[in-house]
Amino acid sequence: MKLANTQTQMAPTAQGKLLPTIYLTEIDMYRYLMRSKREEADEFQVAICNHIVEVRRKYITDLEMF
Repeated sequence: MKLANTQTQMAPTAQGKLLPTIYLTEIDMYRYLMRSKREEADEFQVAICNHIVEVRRKYITDLEMF
């Protein structure tokens, strides 16, 4: 699985130690949660991620109207 637009930066732990931390885009987060090693999963993951983003944006827009 390839993650697009990820960034790795050093971030402090609660104890102050710096560790490499990966920052994911919204879609990459969903893809990571649905990860699969099968090639067939890639197209499915993209479709599901786009649908999730579309639904979230609709509900946020609907909530902002109130």
